[in-house]
Amino acid sequence: MSFNLYMMNLWIGLCKGAHGLPTDLVDYGYCIRAMERTFANSDLNEVKPELIASSSSLGHTILLEWKEGPNTRHDQLSRYSRVHTGDICDKALIPPSECKEHDVVIIGKREFQERLEHGLRNGGFSFPLLLVSQNCIQLVLNEFRRKQLNEVFHRGLTYEPDKIPVSYVPFDVDSTLDLVGESVIPKVLEYMHKRKSQVLLEDLSRDIVPMYSLMGPDYRKQMREKVKRVMRKASETKFSHYLIRNREAKALAPTASAPTETWDIVNNPISLSTDKRTQEYQRLRGLQSAFLQDLRSGQERLPF
Repeated sequence: MSFNLYMMNLWIGLCKGAHGLPTDLVDYGYCIRAMERTFANSDLNEVKPELIASSSSLGHTILLEWKEGPNTRHDQLSRYSRVHTGDICDKALIPPSECKEHDVVIIGKREFQERLEHGLRNGGFSFPLLLVSQNCIQLVLNEFRRKQLNEVFHRGLTYEPDKIPVSYVPFDVDSTLDLVGESVIPKVLEYMHKRKSQVLLEDLSRDIVPMYSLMGPDYRKQMREKVKRVMRKASETKFSHYLIRNREAKALAPTASAPTETWDIVNNPISLSTDKRTQEYQRLRGLQSAFLQDLRSGQERLPF
């Protein structure tokens, strides 16, 4: 799992009270409000935190920005320093009751502590710096505006890595297509079992990524593009007998603001007799394994 997916699913789990993870953030009322949502600071320059979490009980919002490597970007941190609380309410659409004060939080790997601290100190930035080790998140520089968070992270928030759910965001815009396919194909087979006649790109994306609706519009578009690439590959190769891209359809998903790409489901085994249906489902499972293996090996490249 990439560092980005690891962090996304960990923080979402911490704010949702996922089984086996510490409940400190849930106890203080923090919930995820946005993911990869771009908004303008007080100078009208854009920032895009990985996650925004907020608490009405503490009247506090945190903008999370993590770094997989050792370097911070001065220009990016400068833009974050010009974010005012009003910007978060008015432009990032966080309820005012949850945003009386805010913190920009920088998160990085423990192994890069010296470089990350230097980046913040050298630029004169007072953002809290959290460092992640194998099973702990700890505050090592600066402080939060809420003493409750200082207490939690000064001592270190420990967790069991194998308790982190991976289903909140099963892939991201940088994921390989085989990882995307591991979510897409089982859901398409589920649609077939439910007797659906079409696969709508917008609905499919929303169904396989539970946090999809909280993502910024640009990021959702990139996520859809990943799903679309897998669906096109599937419908033009291993699953061509079952999926046909409907180039004429102008389907509008209930949650979409514009027509979404569509595939017709044909030759659905659900309509066959029991024996033939069982055989076809076995064939579909075999096709799923073969298709994912082809994606892993880089085969079945299409010109798009």
